[in-house]
Amino acid sequence: MRYNSFMIRRFRATFQRFLALPPGEKALVAEAAAAVLLARAASAVLPPGRAAKAFRAKPRSRRHARRRVVWAVEAAAARLAGKRGCLARSLAAYRLLGASGYDAEIHIGLRCAGGSYDAHAWVVSEGDVLLGGPFEAYQVPPPAVFR
Repeated sequence: MRYNSFMIRRFRATFQRFLALPPGEKALVAEAAAAVLLARAASAVLPPGRAAKAFRAKPRSRRHARRRVVWAVEAAAARLAGKRGCLARSLAAYRLLGASGYDAEIHIGLRCAGGSYDAHAWVVSEGDVLLGGPFEAYQVPPPAVFR
C-alpha cells in the first residue's frame, strides 16, 4: 500500500489529538481500540452469540460515563473497523460498558430487502440505544438479544 501525503497528515493529526487527551481518556481510547480489534477478529470466526459471551466483562467500577465509552468505541472503530463494522463496534461497547459496571445488551436484527438479507447490531443499556442506530428496519423478526 502506498502512503500519500494526505494519509500521513491525517494520521499525524489523529495522533496529535490522541496525545492531547487527558490520561484517563487516553487509556479509555486505547482500551476501546484493543476491544475493537479483538471484536473484529472474534466476529470473523465466532457466531454472534458465542462472541457476545466471550466479550462479557466482569464489572470493575463505574470508571467512565456511558456516553464516554460509546465515544471512545466510535472513535476507535472509525479508524479500525470501517463503516460496516456494526458487530465489532457493538461487541467492543458491550465489553467496555460491562467493565464499567453498566448492564448492556447486544441486539442483532435482520432485514429482508429484495430477496436478500442484511444484518445489523446495536447496543442497549438501561433502556437506551447507545450505539448502532437507526435500527427500526431490523425489527422483523424480533432481534436476537445477547446479555
